[in-house]
Amino acid sequence: MLGLLPLTGLADVETARARGLAWLLTNQRGDGSWAALPSLAVQSTAAAIEAYRNAGIQNGTSLAASLSWMGAATPHSVDGKARQLRVFQFPATNIGQMAGGLVRSRNAYETWGSLPGYGTNVADTALALQSLWD
Repeated sequence: MLGLLPLTGLADVETARARGLAWLLTNQRGDGSWAALPSLAVQSTAAAIEAYRNAGIQNGTSLAASLSWMGAATPHSVDGKARQLRVFQFPATNIGQMAGGLVRSRNAYETWGSLPGYGTNVADTALALQSLWD
């Protein structure tokens, strides 16, 4: 495993976790999102929300701002729609409209591509199905 620094114990893992969460807090945009590229804001913000949840963060200003931003987002890609749906499955939000939008994004083969109606893409189909069935 070249290039990876060995962790010497649980303290190192906790330190890395704390640094990662601190990075998220300091790099959140003013609108509640995270993104290096505006076209990937939904995906980036969904990943940050998932990191918060994995760390046990269930409330707070940063999480609330990101959930508000995600609720107002209108992703165009299947990837973005699926990730938005996954974010809102956990806080027991009414996700019927989001799920319907994702289902309507299928192509003629009733699978998903990168964008609504595009040719089948295995990764986007898997992500969409996982989002609908989780």
